[in-house]
Amino acid sequence: MSRSSVNGIPLIGDAPSAGAVFEIDRPAVSDLDFSYDGGWSLQAKSGESFVVVRGSDVRDFRPLFASVPAAASRGLDLLCVTGGPAYALSKVAEEGIYFWPRDGDLRIHWYGTLPINVTGRASLTVGGAVQGRTRVLNHHPSFAYFRRSQTETDLGDSYRHAYLALESLLDSIAPHVPGQPETQWLLAALAAANGLVASSTAAPAAIAAQQYTEWYDSERNYLFHSKSSRSAREPVLTGDAFKRLLHKKNSLLTFYVAVLHAHLGAPNISGGGLTHAGLESILARYDSGDFTARTEDDADPPNTSSAAPLLREPYGQPNGEGRYLCRDLPVPETRRVKKWWAILDGEKCIWCDFAGALEVGHRDELSAGLQIENRVSSFRNRFLT
Repeated sequence: MSRSSVNGIPLIGDAPSAGAVFEIDRPAVSDLDFSYDGGWSLQAKSGESFVVVRGSDVRDFRPLFASVPAAASRGLDLLCVTGGPAYALSKVAEEGIYFWPRDGDLRIHWYGTLPINVTGRASLTVGGAVQGRTRVLNHHPSFAYFRRSQTETDLGDSYRHAYLALESLLDSIAPHVPGQPETQWLLAALAAANGLVASSTAAPAAIAAQQYTEWYDSERNYLFHSKSSRSAREPVLTGDAFKRLLHKKNSLLTFYVAVLHAHLGAPNISGGGLTHAGLESILARYDSGDFTARTEDDADPPNTSSAAPLLREPYGQPNGEGRYLCRDLPVPETRRVKKWWAILDGEKCIWCDFAGALEVGHRDELSAGLQIENRVSSFRNRFLT
């Protein structure tokens, strides 16, 4: 059985199973080791800022990425509701160490994310003049919801406030009439807002119908309710579901800012996103990239993976927002890993100083993967949960 561990916590428990190591938002105040949900277990050490979650029977990264973070969240929910401290998974959608048995050994895979941001320039001054007077931007109630969407640490809460910001703005464009059905009002208000923006050749009503499905029917109706009879979703979104909601939130806020600019004359501060072709041109430079696993000593000679083939999308199809690159890693002679680096286009562009030191068993193998994502930089993209 594998002897790999993180700061003394074994990756494999009493029986071989797959799982992951995730950082949490603060050090554990006491040792944790409990089982739940028919086979899952969660373990942590006092003073350490990570948890080890085990219990999956899958044997590959993609299904683990889709299921283990949710299982970890359920364990933390159980801990909190039974009198334990409240912990949050830290950047679980962006990085973590996943492991699964393979051919009698253990495959240990580090997952990280490199965001490609297209920055925009923001200004607090509204330029221009009307009849010799400087235009003044007055406060609008939607501004408070927009700001909260940027300060929330949970993606679901951020989306709720993003939607409320748009709803508040739409109500000032096409006020809701008492007794008017919500669906009827929202479709009409979105159509009116699209008429102001006029960013597409499609009819405003057709765009409004798509926005209604994407933002309201598919997301708002789930996130604003907790009845299990109405929604089968996990309360905390992880994996690909997390990325889909993040993309929708940014799309909604991009529309909000465009409407704000057209309706109230507010400066358009949203950053632009890369096109799919633009992202591909950037990724072409990274095909010769290199991943590095290092011990705790930065002075150690590089332990690079340049001889291993670079794999694109080894764990699934592209999601339209980025590409996944993967390489096998040679294990350092000390068999102890603290830092994970990605060197792309000749520069160390991302590195992770993980909360725990990984001790790699003598028969276990290492690999590293990097999700390169296209993001809108003006909006919050990093969340604890």
